[in-house]
Amino acid sequence: MRRLSVQNRLLCAFLLVVGVSLAAAGTLIDHVVNRTAFDQVEERLRYEVTMTSQMVASALFAPLELGDNSLQGPVSELSKAVRTHLSVLTAAGSVAADSEGRVGTRSGSLDPEVLQALRERKGAAVRGDGAARQLWVAESVVRDGRVLGFVRASVPMTIVEAQAIAVRRRVLLAAFGALLLGALVAMGVALGISRPIRRLAEAARRIGSGDLNVNVNEPVGDEIGELGRALNDMSRNLKDNLFELDTRNADMRRVLDSIDQGIVVVRMDGSIEGERSARLDTWFRSPAPGTPIWQIFESAAPAVRDSFASAWGQLVDAFLPLELLLDQLPKRIVDGERTYGLAFAAISEGEDCKRLLVVISDVTILAAGERKDAEQKDLLGILGRSIRDRSGVLEFLQEADVLVARLTPSASLVDVKRFVHTLKGNSAIHGVLGIATLCHDLESRIAEEGAVSEHGCAVLRERWHAFRESVDAFLGSRAGIVLDEVELEQVIRALVSGENRGSVVQRMASWTLSPVEASLRAIGDRAKSLAERLGKGRLLIHIEHDGTRIDRDAWAPLWSSLIHAVRNAVDHGIEPPEERRLAHKGQPTLKLTAQHVNEHFCVEVSDDGRGIDWERLAKKLRDNGLPHETKDDLIEGLFADGLSTAASLSDISGRGVGMGALRDTVRALGGTIGVKSIDGQGTTIMCRFAGVQAELARRIAQLGDVLPSIKPGPNSVREALRAAVG
Repeated sequence: MRRLSVQNRLLCAFLLVVGVSLAAAGTLIDHVVNRTAFDQVEERLRYEVTMTSQMVASALFAPLELGDNSLQGPVSELSKAVRTHLSVLTAAGSVAADSEGRVGTRSGSLDPEVLQALRERKGAAVRGDGAARQLWVAESVVRDGRVLGFVRASVPMTIVEAQAIAVRRRVLLAAFGALLLGALVAMGVALGISRPIRRLAEAARRIGSGDLNVNVNEPVGDEIGELGRALNDMSRNLKDNLFELDTRNADMRRVLDSIDQGIVVVRMDGSIEGERSARLDTWFRSPAPGTPIWQIFESAAPAVRDSFASAWGQLVDAFLPLELLLDQLPKRIVDGERTYGLAFAAISEGEDCKRLLVVISDVTILAAGERKDAEQKDLLGILGRSIRDRSGVLEFLQEADVLVARLTPSASLVDVKRFVHTLKGNSAIHGVLGIATLCHDLESRIAEEGAVSEHGCAVLRERWHAFRESVDAFLGSRAGIVLDEVELEQVIRALVSGENRGSVVQRMASWTLSPVEASLRAIGDRAKSLAERLGKGRLLIHIEHDGTRIDRDAWAPLWSSLIHAVRNAVDHGIEPPEERRLAHKGQPTLKLTAQHVNEHFCVEVSDDGRGIDWERLAKKLRDNGLPHETKDDLIEGLFADGLSTAASLSDISGRGVGMGALRDTVRALGGTIGVKSIDGQGTTIMCRFAGVQAELARRIAQLGDVLPSIKPGPNSVREALRAAVG
């Protein structure tokens, strides 16, 4: 609904005030007019009555009696002269003379005006209904203190009302004239106020549209003039402020365009705004306003952008504190050949955060330097470990080569998860933390996407091959021969005692095989490092073996996969020091066994920890729809892929693929795997293999068969032995 203009509202207000004032005055005037008209008529009647009374008093010497007609003529003549109904009454109230001839009439009692005149010498009353309603005025005729009679006059009330109407008409005409004159004055005043206001409004609109050269010429002296001067002052101040703001914006734009960072303001829905630094346009090809921030990284992996979008979506939901949500946003994004670092700051409006300031930096060189530092640390770590355990390091490298080679697009998801998890664990234990971290990131990406990340596998292969080349430059690829002093002494004694030469040569040729003791000690050293890293205290390693030697290449997968059982034992099985103290347990112990028992080669990993939580395992199996009723079901479920009893995911365990990889490795070597666990006492993982001694005897026999064919030369012995073992 359109509102009235100021001019019309002023006019209406003025007319309303005048109208109300006239109505109030009219009511008061009408009352005064009625009273004045009544008083004037009554006064006239009193005058006429007084004249008649004096005339009657001069003619009478005794009280007037009914039937005395001497006054009829004078009363009639006087009535005609004054045009008023006159009558003379006796002292008893009977009409003795009347201008209308009503002689002899009398009411039952004295009329009100006569009764009042009897008491007060004068009286007045209004009597009658409708058109017969009249004003009566009476006066007593007194002579020598005696009431001789009464003189009475009357007129119809219509005469009083007609006189009042005439006065009202004159008053209304005057009021209408006053109202018309007031309307003209009000219109002039309204125009005098509204026109300057319109000019001020038009000037304000022009200022609002950006025209700051407006000058309002209103005479100063009233409030409107003061308002015009204030508007002019505001226009000048705005012009000065805008000039200063433009100068600052230009300076800020030069600063933004000169810095080597992409700065942009982003709304809470993720869309970028128009203002940004020039570097952002250079890097991301001038993204249009409204583009989601995660979409500007066009060359980044789709999973990276989706993860960015998902993390940003939690800002809109705002279920968690803002600081925590900002911390969950990605800090680095690899976009093609560049690596960008991201920083976020909230732009608050009152108590709410409406926008974010996003600062993007090109950290490609920094990331390359960090990667180079990590590679150098990995190289130094593996070289330092090789001094203590060269054979174990070479076994790790060879096994890792196999695992990396299997990370191909044709590999199944389950196999890739196993290979990556095994490589992560072995790398972490050998101090190759850069590769371990890369494996952990790849595992996380596979878990998020639910599929093999070919890009992640390619990056892992590239990093491994670069690391491998650096290691080979120092170590080479040959493990050499690991020889115990006892074995050397036995051979020397055999030679001194004249033992059969062929037997001695076969014994010496068996040195090309790898002793299980070296592998067990290498695993023990890794377990100690892991226990210290996890805060489990100083781990006691107990090793049992019978001096068996085995083919390094054939059995390398077992030692590599056995690390999964060792990690589970240290991470899940062995309790923290405080828990062990409360359980009255001493120093944590890990027992590693590799020996022959009843024609079987047995490899066992035993810990003295808390044991397997079978109830928790059964619940996990039930939740995943796997068999869980019998003990065999539980043992089989322990090796199920994707199932873990770990309370949380870490870079050590929690993926649920390590034990499955161990089981498959044992089966591939023709063995069986079992589990024995006692609550509160510990767990033992048992791997049993048949026919190992026969296989070793066959290989030593093969070595003996090639001895006669060995020819002199620097490499002839090594080549012949390698041919026999292979």
